[in-house]
Amino acid sequence: MAHQLEAKYIAGVALGGVVFNYIYISLNFLRMGTTGLISQNLGSEDNDALEKNLIVNTSLAIILGFVIIIFSYPIMTISGYFFSASIDSENLMKEYISIRIFSAPAVLINMVFLGCFFGLGAPKSAMVQLITICVTNAILDLVFVFQFSMSIDGVAYASLIAEYLGLTISSVLLWKLVKEKISFSFLKQIKNIALVKKNYDFIFNISKNLFIRTLLLISAEGIIINKSASMGDNHLAATQIIIVFFGFISYGLDGFAHAAETLTGQAIGQKNKNDLYKIMINSLLLGFVFSIMISLFVYNYGVIFIEFISPLEEVNKTIKDLFYIIVLLPLIGVWAFLMDGFFVGAADSKSMRDSTILAFVFYLILINIQAIYISNLEILWTIFIIYLLLRSFFLCFYIRNIFIKAEK
Repeated sequence: MAHQLEAKYIAGVALGGVVFNYIYISLNFLRMGTTGLISQNLGSEDNDALEKNLIVNTSLAIILGFVIIIFSYPIMTISGYFFSASIDSENLMKEYISIRIFSAPAVLINMVFLGCFFGLGAPKSAMVQLITICVTNAILDLVFVFQFSMSIDGVAYASLIAEYLGLTISSVLLWKLVKEKISFSFLKQIKNIALVKKNYDFIFNISKNLFIRTLLLISAEGIIINKSASMGDNHLAATQIIIVFFGFISYGLDGFAHAAETLTGQAIGQKNKNDLYKIMINSLLLGFVFSIMISLFVYNYGVIFIEFISPLEEVNKTIKDLFYIIVLLPLIGVWAFLMDGFFVGAADSKSMRDSTILAFVFYLILINIQAIYISNLEILWTIFIIYLLLRSFFLCFYIRNIFIKAEK
């Protein structure tokens, strides 16, 4: 979109992306809840519970996916009231949403399957799913925009097709992993399990806390985007590109976080406190070393990446002024990612919710203070860095809860 040579196209994708982030990341409890439960089922060798959790979570994903499609028009209408962007950017955002929203069922089922892959300790399958979606999306972006001269609609269709292709491949991979762990009456059990309300009670108990937690996380990002939009399309475009950096950084750090989820859940399922302690220490050490490597890579090659994805000089100048923020993101973010991994594996959603609320309150206070005295992009992103630190800091006060679960 940057090569459309107008900031409004980047802004349109950015705003549409925020809307889907609110929807999908708020529903990320489907992935996190599944990982924690499946990993504990695997550790305790409880295949009946594994089968039940797989059916219930997948059924819930399908229902929620179609609910999102049904409410597509209200979502587009309401979204327009929450951003301070130009009219052109908002119109492009609505066009993007109207197409991509039909991928909702596939996105949510992919979340559940991804949670199963992590919970079952199958990172290769998870990697295949993610790479399939990302690579397909990137290739189709290039084909639709450059080959077929499509605009923002081409970017939306690329995402739509990529998600359903990812779902198809994920379904095959997951069946190969679980076919020996579930009963031969699996298909017959789907109706009996999926239509029983009480089977959803436990996952809803976990999900409501994770929903609040993830909603606050994406709200923190949304605040920065909205504040940037009020400064103009160039600042909004710069913020979107920094968020792209943060997304790539997150993918790198998520590898350690997902490993921590799986191993923590299995250790709790086995009631092995000694292994749990070793897992946490080793994960923190290795994660920090890897974050240093990511920061060094960004420091050396980040400018090249910026110039590749955006030919707009004003936007690039703004990003380069904030380059040190991008370099710091891995070093600061790693602690929050890993701590989240431990609590996801323990299925301790209450502690995650409470710590996130505390961090978000401090974040709002800082945002409002800067709005009174000085408002610029550098201050906004500095506050976001502080917010990442606060997330990991407050989670430290709840770490004992994980060890208590390993005793029960």
